Amino acid sequence: MCAITASNQKFFRLTTMAPSELHEPLGKWLRFLELIDWRNIMHKTKALSTPNGLIYELGKQLGLPGTLALCDMSTIEYAPPHYHGEPETEVYVVLEGSGTLVVGYTEYQLEKGMIIPVLPNTAHFTIPGETLILALISLPSFNLNNLIPTPELSDPAICFDYN
Repeated sequence: MCAITASNQKFFRLTTMAPSELHEPLGKWLRFLELIDWRNIMHKTKALSTPNGLIYELGKQLGLPGTLALCDMSTIEYAPPHYHGEPETEVYVVLEGSGTLVVGYTEYQLEKGMIIPVLPNTAHFTIPGETLILALISLPSFNLNNLIPTPELSDPAICFDYN
């Protein structure tokens, strides 16, 4: 495992290997997530209703690299398969609940505290359990033009095989 942990080393745990260039910015975001009351932020922030669930955009915070959004997936059956183009890495941090995340050729059973980096050009989709709340960290900052629905689920160019 990589050395990415939150400062108390109890809550978050990296589930997959992350490229070394993500270690420092991701560590900063994890420390930030430890300090905030994300439930209160969700309560006070207007949600955007999307195919991926209710999104609470926090954007750039305190000069941290990239952007952060909170995502409540309890209102959807699944988040449609998609990928993010270069150079955007999306990092899933499970704040509450459970579900299944399929990234490329790997299926993850999500539970509180998991961290899963999704590298550029890697298709992924999520099936939430009854409750699933995520922090979505985009490194560099999220760019809607980089969000690409998967045209064919078995396209090897985007590292995804539905069969």
